[in-house]
Amino acid sequence: MSIDKEQIFQFIDAHQNEMIELWRDMVNQDTYSAYKEGVDQLQNKLKFHLEADGAKVRLVEFEKAGHMLIAAGERGRSRIFAMFFRTSTLGQSVPNTNL
Repeated sequence: MSIDKEQIFQFIDAHQNEMIELWRDMVNQDTYSAYKEGVDQLQNKLKFHLEADGAKVRLVEFEKAGHMLIAAGERGRSRIFAMFFRTSTLGQSVPNTNL
């Protein structure tokens, strides 16, 4: 598979402000490891953005730890994957992570 770098640069240039706002929102979100509510809120925001971009998304919920977000998507012939994990499940077992 060949990657057209020029198309990637054009996409980034065309969406630069939107990307900066998303990153600004993410880094300003209270999501430190022990704050389950903040981690869950961030995962829900990411889920919204990924679904809007056409990704198939699933949240795996934990009682004592932040949600785990699993996403996969396709763009033309190229598949893109993204996985976001909570760093600790605090002793809870992790269920099946297939989409």
